[in-house]
Order: sequence, then structure tokens, then C-alpha cells
Amino acid sequence: MFTRKDGFAIRPLRADDLEMYYEEGFHPLDPAVVYFTGGTADFSKEEIRAYLNKISQDSSRFDFAILNPQGRIIGEVVINEIDQEVRRANFRILLFSQAYRHRGIGSWATNFALDFAFQELNLHRLSLEVFSYNQAAQAMYRKVGFKEEGRLRHAILDGEKYADLILMAILEEDYHQLRTGGC
Repeated sequence: MFTRKDGFAIRPLRADDLEMYYEEGFHPLDPAVVYFTGGTADFSKEEIRAYLNKISQDSSRFDFAILNPQGRIIGEVVINEIDQEVRRANFRILLFSQAYRHRGIGSWATNFALDFAFQELNLHRLSLEVFSYNQAAQAMYRKVGFKEEGRLRHAILDGEKYADLILMAILEEDYHQLRTGGC
């Protein structure tokens, strides 16, 4: 699976991506990434190596690298927690640098993930969680078809104040309706 647009590409993330994945995404980690994902600020190269080895063996997930026109990894698209019996999975996307945000790359990569989830994996439901203070991500998710399904009030700390965790999902009928131009 490989797709391109305006010089950018999406392909499966591989264990041999370690050096570039670590250098571009985690060394140093963009503070905005920590803020918008609730992630940890520091990962060692060995932790990233172990993570890549672990996910490459996990059949309940698909991890894709987003590459810039120079072939550098600038982010990832992940479909994980796949339940084939119920036909559902979780989704997440991450662009490692602010330089690539608000340029349509996230929407393009998310649409790729939707096509993969509903056409290749034959899923019925794809869901995600997003922090209430990440309004840009919420807007992008809505734009591509995700709908808010609920809110876990005061589920996370934003500095010293609480913030909500928003639950969003897109169903296969929503996806097909959007792709065929239906209402």
C-alpha cells in the first residue's frame, strides 16, 4: 500500500525506519505533540526500537508513515485495536512538526485511512478520541466525516485545569454516503 499527493507519500511503517522515525519524530519531540496527544516528552532510541518491533508483530493494527517530498517521515497514521468480529477499530494520526500542520496533509492522510479502513479492512466503524482543546483536529475530523458521539467530562488535565475527552466515530454508511456524494 503506497499513495502519493503533491510529492507527499504514505506507506507502511517498517522496523527499518528506526533512525528516521526517531530523528524526525522523537529527537527532539515537538512540545505541541506532547500537548495535543498527552504523550511523554522523552523517548530513547531503544524504546522506539522496541515499539517498532512490537507493532510489526501486532496483527490488530496497521501503521503507516507519512513522508514529505524529500522522503523524510513527517508523521504517522494508525489504525489499531482492530476487532474483525465486530468490524471496528481505533484511529489516530500525528504530524511530528508544526510546519506540516494546517496544510491539508492531515485531511489527506485521514482520508487515506478511511479508504483503507472501509475498503480494505471492511470495517463498520472507525473511532477516535481527541482532547477538547484540540479544536483544529476536531474540525478536520468533522470535515472528513467523523461525528461526535460523546464526551468524557474532565477526563484529562490541561496544565492545572481539567479538559474533556471527545469521542468521535465514522460508520461505513457515513463513509459511503460521503464518497458517493449523498446527503
